[in-house]
Amino acid sequence: MTYEQLLEENEMLRWQLSELLATDLVNPVPALNGVKFRMVNLMANRAPNIVLYEGLCVAINPSVLEEPMHPNTLKVHMVRIRQALKPYGIEIETIWGRGYRMKPESAAKWRALLSSH
Repeated sequence: MTYEQLLEENEMLRWQLSELLATDLVNPVPALNGVKFRMVNLMANRAPNIVLYEGLCVAINPSVLEEPMHPNTLKVHMVRIRQALKPYGIEIETIWGRGYRMKPESAAKWRALLSSH
């Protein structure tokens, strides 16, 4: 693959990710800011599939390829997301070395929570 083809593919993937993250939904959990809300939506939309670390990093910072972020940033976000979702019975599973996954039951709870607002 040429450099130009890689750049084109990168742009296409960024656009696809932005489509997955874009939402006109009302955030039902005040503790989830925009970034965390997008991350939860991404995991719920991909359930039961694994969302790789890299995909979540792009959800946090779309320009992560040009401006690398601190390795603990994603972990801190996940701790806060889990704390915010715990009262609603929504769980996120860590897939060590790969990423995170929301089980279908938790994704269904998230969708029900969204539809109630």
